[in-house]
Amino acid sequence: MRLKFIPQSLAGRLTLVSVMGSLVGLTLLAAGASVIQLFEAASSEPYTWSYLGAFSAQQLVVKSLVRTQEGIVEIEPVPDLARLAANMPNLRYAAFDLSTGEALSGSSPELALPLKFSSNSRFLSVGILSVASEAENSREIHSFTALTPYGRYVVAVSGSVFRWRDVFSDVYSDVPRIVPQVIPITLTVIGFLWLELRRSIAPLRRVAQQAREIDLQSINQRLPENQVPTEIEPFVAAVNNALTSLNAGIERERRFSANAAHELRTPIAILIALAETMPNDAVSKELKRHLSQLQSIVEQLLASARLARSPSQGAEDVDLAATVFAKVSDYTPLIMESGRDIVFEGPTSGVMVKGNLRAIESVVGNLLDNALRAEPLGGSVLVSIDPGATVSIVDHGAGVPVEDREKIFEPFWRKDENTAGTGLGLSIAKELMEKLGGRVWVEDTPGGGATFKLQFPRNLSA
Repeated sequence: MRLKFIPQSLAGRLTLVSVMGSLVGLTLLAAGASVIQLFEAASSEPYTWSYLGAFSAQQLVVKSLVRTQEGIVEIEPVPDLARLAANMPNLRYAAFDLSTGEALSGSSPELALPLKFSSNSRFLSVGILSVASEAENSREIHSFTALTPYGRYVVAVSGSVFRWRDVFSDVYSDVPRIVPQVIPITLTVIGFLWLELRRSIAPLRRVAQQAREIDLQSINQRLPENQVPTEIEPFVAAVNNALTSLNAGIERERRFSANAAHELRTPIAILIALAETMPNDAVSKELKRHLSQLQSIVEQLLASARLARSPSQGAEDVDLAATVFAKVSDYTPLIMESGRDIVFEGPTSGVMVKGNLRAIESVVGNLLDNALRAEPLGGSVLVSIDPGATVSIVDHGAGVPVEDREKIFEPFWRKDENTAGTGLGLSIAKELMEKLGGRVWVEDTPGGGATFKLQFPRNLSA
């Protein structure tokens, strides 16, 4: 189960880890500073253990400063200061106005003497300011210069007792001073880290884009291993090895298909020749039709294998109109013998496209076989071609439901077991059209039936 606050991106995760590491480091640094402070308090002067207790009391005195309606600042103990004084009978505190040196009202009488500037006083002070008090010579007195909401005052504390919580009070007192400095630095580091990480993984994004562009037509391409971070190189190398193995497997399948198709051509040609010598009855007509379909599939397999071996063959100049018209002429006797008719519409030459003659012939032949099987007895198959290099082969059979119009181009797909055919012809036709840079699709025939359309890339220079 992935925590929702953890980003999915690598840059986001590394940034989060870095920030968390920084926070842990700061926490350990603060803890270390506290330990060092405790050590100094136990072994150094003037930072004794009582200093930490006095510092906590000083903070409470600062919180107790109030301004009266007359505009006079005085000490009005907050509850925490009152409880501290009750628990420490010897606690004394005072606050002094720096401009006059006089103690504020509410200060302990023992410490409420005028502020003096003395460098040899027994009073332990922060800075050069000190308080002179003959009555407190035996006491350890600590003074702090504090910036309060009402100005800068000197706070003197004596008789305080160390408590462990005073360590944390000392640390927390530095937070308001440190946070305004830390936040901009932290944000700057986070921003720089994020941008640097994004820049560092930019080569990986480029390699990912190259990987997305690899398909069966370009499976021999490999991803550049020297353009990614060192940590990613093993992964890219593994992907390249997988592509090499996949390419080898595909090549074996293509060679097998090409060899099988080539071996089938001769026996199919012999069977067709034998069928021509048979009596012109229903059996021979059905046999010829099935042999024609089988021959069309074999020719498509051979054309696909040739294009896979030499893609440049798919960029030949082909007169589409003349090719389709010749194929229709070849199929006319077979279609008429089966009790159907065929009609050709459009120019018989002059529509030039980029493609491969054998491939175009095999695709058109396959669609003519399909139309012959779908067309009812006595009906007419319509073949048309327009100047935009789109061929339409129309039948008036049962048609193709909308939900099946993508499935029919999948290998071995058939509506049910009673459906005639192998389920290979349209799949190979689609593969060939994609290799030729065109496409094949099916639409409804007005009045019922299916209209298969082939669109080829035009040869605009012709």
